[in-house]
Amino acid sequence: MSKQIPAFPFQYEDGGGGYIQHPGMTMRQWYKGMALNGMLNHITESDNGEWPYNDDAQTPFESVAKAAGQFADAMLAEDAAHEKDGGE
Repeated sequence: MSKQIPAFPFQYEDGGGGYIQHPGMTMRQWYKGMALNGMLNHITESDNGEWPYNDDAQTPFESVAKAAGQFADAMLAEDAAHEKDGGE
C-alpha cells in the first residue's frame, strides 16, 4: 500500500461556480497523527512523567515523532497484507 493514498479528500466551491479538489492528508499522515495522539495520551495517564519512547540519541520530541512514523508504516504494511489476502 502506498504511503500516498489519500485520507479524507474533499472539494469546495471556488466562488465562480466550480469546485476545487483537495487530496486531504495521506494515510501515513493520518496513522502517524493517531499514533502520536495515543502515545502522548498514554504518557500523561500512566507513565508518571517518564518518556518511554526516548532513546538517548534523540530529543524526546524527535524520538516520539520517529516512533509514531514507525507505527504508521506498520499500519500501512498491515493494510497492504490484508488487501493482498482478499480483505477490504
